[in-house]
Amino acid sequence: MQKTFDCHQKTYFEVEDQFENWLLVHQDQRPLHVITGRSDKMKSLVMKEIKKHEFQISEWHYNPGLIIVL
Repeated sequence: MQKTFDCHQKTYFEVEDQFENWLLVHQDQRPLHVITGRSDKMKSLVMKEIKKHEFQISEWHYNPGLIIVL
């Protein structure tokens, strides 16, 4: 089953508070899907944690609101 973290309906604070833990808990179940939507700030918050833990990503050009953690 694909693991997905959906940032929709979450505040920036909630994403800052929850995403890193979710990422680490599910890191052995990659690829992980992160739905950020079009918010540049939301993407930035998510990418900060992904880079912090040195994970690779794939961004789909046809869906810029989706980040796949490899």
